[in-house]
Order: sequence, then C-alpha cells, then structure tokens
Amino acid sequence: MTPLDICVTSHRNISAREVGPIRQRVRDFLARLAHDSPELRLVVVSSLAEGGDQLVAQEAQAAGSHLIAPLPLPRFLLYVTFEALWFSVGGKADE
Repeated sequence: MTPLDICVTSHRNISAREVGPIRQRVRDFLARLAHDSPELRLVVVSSLAEGGDQLVAQEAQAAGSHLIAPLPLPRFLLYVTFEALWFSVGGKADE
C-alpha cells in the first residue's frame, strides 16, 4: 500500500468558535483522500503541539490514519509530562 504523508504545523491559539469548523474541514479532507485514493495509506506527521497540531492528530486517529509524532524526548518522559495529551491521541503515536 502506498503511503501519503501529511505533515502538520499549525497555530497554537485557535479560538473556540473556529475549532468546530476546522475539525470538519480536516475530517472532510481526510475522507476525500480516502474516497478518491483508497489505495493510499494516510500517514499524518504531527509534533502534537497544542492547538491545530493536536486537533489534526485527533481527527487523523479517528479516521483510522496512521500517526507519526517526531518527539524531542524519549517517549516515557513525554508520557510523564503530557499524560493527558498522550491519551487524547489514543497513546498510539509512533516516534
């Protein structure tokens, strides 16, 4: 299966009124890719920074996309530091 890497970088401060519409656009984008090119394996690369990076990572996981998180520290240190975030993406991000 051919992978398509989608790399994410975004704003940290997204206003509450914009979160829903942005989530929907991300869902629509991922769904369109999956529909138009079912042979592609969608891979989302996100640093999991607060804001849009986390939002896209969550939507990617919900859509069944593979998530890669380039981490600046060993996984267990990040887990201890960012436990809530770790579970918000299902604890399934690859380093």
